[in-house]
Amino acid sequence: MGDLHVVLIQNYTYPSLLAPVGKNSLFTRITHLRLEDPMGLAPFQLVVDMPRLTHLAIPCWYDENLDEIPSRISGTSVKVFVVVLKYLDESECQVFEDWIRESRKENEWIYAVGQQDLLEEEWNAEVRGVTTIWERAAAHTRLLMNRA
Repeated sequence: MGDLHVVLIQNYTYPSLLAPVGKNSLFTRITHLRLEDPMGLAPFQLVVDMPRLTHLAIPCWYDENLDEIPSRISGTSVKVFVVVLKYLDESECQVFEDWIRESRKENEWIYAVGQQDLLEEEWNAEVRGVTTIWERAAAHTRLLMNRA
């Protein structure tokens, strides 16, 4: 069985699609997970059931519990966590950018990336070999850190 790179467009689909069913569930094959809907802290409940998950990207949500993110991912297999800067106004975006700059001092696995308007177009571009969200996140975060 190979690795799975999964993009979930609507959050209501993931529980029924990915529900853990023993050691042969889809959960055990997922290495890269990209969620389109902001779901608060719900994605972190999934991470513990995905032993091979190394890359997680979720759209940001304006939440006062940002500092909980590192502790929720610490101890899991996640090596790259991407905050997709979407659904935010300018002041909220600034809060996230400041948080990312501060968090990366101790957690270099936290990244940020902007998002194209249509996830389908973004996904199709990645399939054709254009830069992936993971590569774009590394580049975006370098720029963000240089603006500090």
